[in-house]
Amino acid sequence: DETGVNGIPYDSIRDFDKNIYESKKAVKALLAKVTDVDTTDLQESVMKVAHLVTFMSEGIDERLIATEDKGGVQTWCPHMNWCWYGGKEEILERLNSTARDGGDDVWWYWCVTGAPGITYLTDDIAVGPRVASWKQYELQISGTLYWNVACYRYYNNTAYVDRDVYNDPLTYGTLNGEGQLIYPGAYYGLNEPLSSIRLENIRDGQEDFEYLLLLENGVNKLEGFEGRGKEVVDLIVERMMDADGNYNRDHTVFDGVLSEVLELLDAVYNDADAAKVLVANLLK
Repeated sequence: DETGVNGIPYDSIRDFDKNIYESKKAVKALLAKVTDVDTTDLQESVMKVAHLVTFMSEGIDERLIATEDKGGVQTWCPHMNWCWYGGKEEILERLNSTARDGGDDVWWYWCVTGAPGITYLTDDIAVGPRVASWKQYELQISGTLYWNVACYRYYNNTAYVDRDVYNDPLTYGTLNGEGQLIYPGAYYGLNEPLSSIRLENIRDGQEDFEYLLLLENGVNKLEGFEGRGKEVVDLIVERMMDADGNYNRDHTVFDGVLSEVLELLDAVYNDADAAKVLVANLLK
């Protein structure tokens, strides 16, 4: 609204950000005084340490765009729906900002249902979170914020009530597994949490993200295609989407595109001539 975000006044957000930013600059200045080792990369990484501002509403709030002298937002974290369907240009604008040291970063926020109908629910298909990582790479979104991973009770809109997590999957409304990606190990006599198949699938999506990064970097160095790695990756991601941005829910289509990614990745790093042919065909 006109006074703040999620009940927090704009001035409070700006002041909080400014304090963190000034603290980062102080640490950077101390590192710069180190003479026996090169701390350049470490100095840059300190300035890029994320502190998130999550927007339940959509878009980038221009009232919180920070400068060197004014606090605001360093890491934007709008809802996934906005990022997926209409936020690309604004995301890139923030990522390219040079208004202050360290620039801006962008994450996206998941809660209940993400775009386009992708969820972390127990009874959803596995392709969705995998494709989400591909879209995340296309949009250059560096992180995901999910509201909970260990919701072991049921929320009835008033309070949390106990439930048997191994026999009652409902965590909120009619949603199975919302906010729960791990399980208590005590049921099996273990003093540690247990991963769900869904969490391991999300991990696989993150590994896909790494594949795409390796592919972009490799194509960028490929003779005749220097600097076109991101273009190639974006074309591959688009093959999983329709004209409206909705993803193909057929896992065989996903498996086929992933196989092509792995084939191209292998060629880029091991057979430059074959890679040039594959890349040229993609760019036709």
